[in-house]
Amino acid sequence: MALSTPDVVQRFWDADQPTITTGDGLVLRPWLAGDASAVFAAFADPATQRWHDLHLHARITTD
Repeated sequence: MALSTPDVVQRFWDADQPTITTGDGLVLRPWLAGDASAVFAAFADPATQRWHDLHLHARITTD
């Protein structure tokens, strides 16, 4: 059965993602391949695992 409404995420998936800079020097940006070790460490943290519904999978690669 087809969905009655289109998938909103699909429209934004291939679009350029924004970089957001805060007034105190924090920069929010999409993950880059060079971030893989930091992302892995964050997902290995028990506090992240407790509060984050997603889990680290082998599909995240560094190449």
